[in-house]
Formats: sequence, structure tokens, C-alpha cells
Amino acid sequence: MESSENNTSEVLPPSGVSLSVPRLSTAGTVLAASVVLVAAVLMVWLSWSSARIDSVEKPEAALSLIVGRIMELRESIAEQSPWERRLYSTLLLSTPREVPLAIAWFEELAARSEDTIPNVELAILEAENGLTQKVANRVVAWRQLRGDFPGFAKLIEIAYLEGRDDSDRTTKVDLSFLDRLETRWFRDRLITRLSAVTPDVLSREEVLNSSNLLASIRIFAGVTLLIVVAGLLSFPWILGRLKSGVTEVTIGTASIPPAWNGRTSLAIILRCVAFLLLLVVGIGILIPVPKVNEQFLLAGVYLVGIAVLCKLSRKYLLDRSQKNIVESFGVSTVPGKLGGMVPWTALLTAAGIVGDLVVVWISDLLGVTVHWTEWFDEDLVWGNHLDLSLLLLGVIVFGPIFEELLFRGLIFQTLRQKYSFGTAAGLSGVLFSVLHGYSIAGFFALVWTGFIWAWSFEKTKSVLPAIISHGLHNLLMVLGLVLFLRG
Repeated sequence: MESSENNTSEVLPPSGVSLSVPRLSTAGTVLAASVVLVAAVLMVWLSWSSARIDSVEKPEAALSLIVGRIMELRESIAEQSPWERRLYSTLLLSTPREVPLAIAWFEELAARSEDTIPNVELAILEAENGLTQKVANRVVAWRQLRGDFPGFAKLIEIAYLEGRDDSDRTTKVDLSFLDRLETRWFRDRLITRLSAVTPDVLSREEVLNSSNLLASIRIFAGVTLLIVVAGLLSFPWILGRLKSGVTEVTIGTASIPPAWNGRTSLAIILRCVAFLLLLVVGIGILIPVPKVNEQFLLAGVYLVGIAVLCKLSRKYLLDRSQKNIVESFGVSTVPGKLGGMVPWTALLTAAGIVGDLVVVWISDLLGVTVHWTEWFDEDLVWGNHLDLSLLLLGVIVFGPIFEELLFRGLIFQTLRQKYSFGTAAGLSGVLFSVLHGYSIAGFFALVWTGFIWAWSFEKTKSVLPAIISHGLHNLLMVLGLVLFLRG
């Protein structure tokens, strides 16, 4: 019996040596790297050469909605009890910098837009926050312009500026201009100021809509708080098992660091990314842009990415001496350990939320801001049910699966062959963050989440807790935007 086992061990190749796996050509790897490099340079050039608001199809309507909801929410929160105000300000990242930032956003848009409404909404926002001298200067300039500007100049002057002719207010004011302000908060603020000359103009709609927004935000805050509490309750359980030994926290079957070839892994990563880039470009060339459903494309690209990544890894990275792809990437679970994913998922999701809050708090203290175009999605606000469903499918299901298999299953494990856990997790987190293309605050937030998801993979030997936590994290972000902007 011993002789048979010894003979078998002699036949199998040493760890890390692949005798039965076909090799990837160097030329193909260089070509794939060139495609990725060209795409990266092009993306950097586009981000530097174009204004951020150009990425939004209807920036005027989008910014009006965002700032209007922010102001509505601030006013609703200010009417609540002290503990509720503190809770909402903490979980919703409401800070005194919101108003100056909103004004800066409107100034940026007004400078580029030929539409009258952004200028009028900027004036209302400034006037409501005591910047009457700026408003007075705008009114003087508007009187010399054509179109709707003179009419709005008269309304703004009567509503906010002192020294006007009070004896002739009603006869020279065209209140029909109010109907052109589609966002409720701006229209209602102007109506409130004009109510002295147009009595009973306020309707019950304002109260009802503000109440609905506050109810939506309470739902979001409640869900967020529940996840954080669940994470805190799970922490002692996980900490106790970490102290008990590796086997107590093991959920999956991945071997970290793996025994596969690092260069082959890099070649697979480059080929997979290059293939997806070429796929998107090819679709853009063959199909007219207006006919391309972006959310269908996003979900499809993620799904194809999963298939390509698994196919290349199975064919070129793994051999008969190693585990199959499900085991190697930590997708399978050890019998009887499936229940352990619940506390791990709760802890990871809560840690991601807390990390996001800390990054935004520090950014606010340092004066680092996040531009509204980074987190605004037009399909979340104005898309039909199909677009919204496809977006959720891509962002919550296919996206987390593909990204975790790529960044934790492949990149982190490959880096782990050469580096310590901290270095490998940090580098994979940086790559994960860079490829999302966010600004500095978003960059550090994603580095943090990438790091903790790699930590859970290292400890549990399973990528499933990271996939589920990734999906829940994205779901929470989508839920917040839908409740805030669409609800």
C-alpha cells in the first residue's frame, strides 16, 4: 500500500509546476497588456479633458433634484428631536459644508449651461442662505438679458431683496414663471417668500412630500443601523473563533497562497480585462449608441467576464494535481460550515459602512469633497422598471461575483504567493479602487472594503462572504439613492 502511494506521488508534478496545462503565448499577453494600457491612458485623458457634468445626460435636472432633496432633508431633520438629528447627520453624512458645496456645484453648472433655470435656482439657494449681495448682482445683470431672465429677476427681487417698490407688487409680477421651476424645493421656497403678495398660494403638497422623504430616509437609516448592530454582535463570535484556531473560522476550501503559476495568473488577468474592453468597444461600433441599453450591457459584461475568467483559469492555471476552480477560488464550502457565513457577512458589511463613514468624515475635515456626478445614476432616478432591474442585477449580483473572483480570488491570491497578507491585501485593494475611477474619498473607501474582503478570504478560505457582503454593500448604496432621489 505504501509503495502504491509513493509511486503516485512520484507521478504527480511538484507544487507550483504545471506539466499538463497548455501555455499562454507571450505575444498574446503583450497584446492584451497593450489593449489595457491604451484603455487606461484613454480613460485618464478623457477624465482630464472633459468636465465631470458632461457624463450626465441631463445635468440641469439632475443637480436640481439632488440639491432640492438635500435642502428638503436638512429642513425635515432640523424639525426632529436632538437624538434623531444626530443619528441622521451621522448616518447620512449631513454636514455644514453641504450648502456651500451645493452652491459651488450650481456655479459650475450655470457657467456651462445656457438654461435659465440653473441660474435662477442658484440665486434662490444663495438668497435662502443669506448671500443677498450676490443675488442683487445677479438681478441687475438679468434685467439686461433676454428671455425669461427679466421675469425671474422681478420675482427674485420682490421675494428676497429689500428696497423694492412695495406699492406695485402684484400688477407687475408674472407668477406663471413659477411653473418653470420643476423641482419642488426651489419652487416652494420662492412661493413662501412671495406668499405675502399672493396669499394662500402654498399647498398641502409640500408638507406631504417632505413627510414622504423623511419616511424614506428613516427606512434607510433603520436598515443601515440594523446592519451595523448585527456586525457588532457578530464581532465577538468571530474574534473568539479566530483565537481558537484556523479550523474554527474556515468556511471554504481555497489554499492561500495557491500553488499555481504567478505569471500565468497575470496573463489571464490581462486577457480577461482586454477581452471585456474589446467587447464593449465592439458593441459600441456595431450598435448605435442610442439603441444600447447600458444596464443590459453592464450586466452582460459582468456575466461574460465571469465565464471568461473561469474558462481561462480552468484551462491554463489549474492542473490535475490541484483543486478544481470552485475549490481554488474558495467558492465551495466545507460541510457543516455554511452557517458561519452569516456572522462573517454581517461583520464585513458593517465594517464597510463604518469605513465609508470614517472616510467621508475625515474628507470633510480636510475639505476634500465628492462631486455629485460620482454617485448619481440617471437610470436609478428616471429609468423604467426594466432598466432598474437590470442595474440591480448587474450591481448586486453579477458585479460582486466577477469582481471578487478577479480581485480576491485571482489577484489577491497571486500576490499572496510573494508578499505578506498586509501587502497583498493592500495592493489588491488599491487595484480594485483604481479601476473604479473614483476621486480621493471614494478611492480610500474602496481600498478599505477591498482590504477587509481580502482579510475574510484569508481567514475563511472562502470568497463567498466577500461576494455576499459586496452585494449587500452595493444594495445599500442603491437603496439610499432610490429612497433619496426616486422615492
